[in-house]
Amino acid sequence: MTKGSRDPGEGAPPGNKTPTAAVPLAESRQTLVLAIRVTPYMPQVAQYHLASRWSFSAPVGAVWAELSRPELWPTWWKGVQAVRLLAHGEGGGMGAYRRITWRGLLFNLLFPSVTFNQRTVKIEPRAMIESVADGQLTGIGRWQLTRAGAVTEVEHDWIVNVNVPAVPILAGLTGMMFKWRYHSLMEAGRRGLESRVGVRLT
Repeated sequence: MTKGSRDPGEGAPPGNKTPTAAVPLAESRQTLVLAIRVTPYMPQVAQYHLASRWSFSAPVGAVWAELSRPELWPTWWKGVQAVRLLAHGEGGGMGAYRRITWRGLLFNLLFPSVTFNQRTVKIEPRAMIESVADGQLTGIGRWQLTRAGAVTEVEHDWIVNVNVPAVPILAGLTGMMFKWRYHSLMEAGRRGLESRVGVRLT
């Protein structure tokens, strides 16, 4: 060090160090936004409209009696692990609130079961049940029963929102797997209902 020059740290209190240059705020924000945008595993929501159509050689009252009592589904519907009534609602089941656990619906090795809540929002006796779901899955589902001579037609429609990966190829694979597993579970329900009420026609 030349004569007359001074160490930048000379005279500073003991333990103090020369401060480092601060990162500009704009640069920090840009880095944060970039990190968020390139994270590949942040989920996004995909919506699916799923439909099932069954026909049974059975009275509509017999079919209604099975579908309108979800607490008994685990006894005959393979894949429905548990149904718990959380709130009775009004007379006839209107407003009833249930927690339903389905096994194998989502492709997840850590959590092989999916649980969601379901509230009954509309009932037409022996004709229609409409419910809204919240929890791990959200959406709206509807059972519709139609009498055609000695045959009971059953229609089930479910508009459901599912979390999928943000990466398009992974989202597509997740969606295909979800729909395949859903239709497998519905087929199990069809077979179980057939064993309870009569022979399926179509």
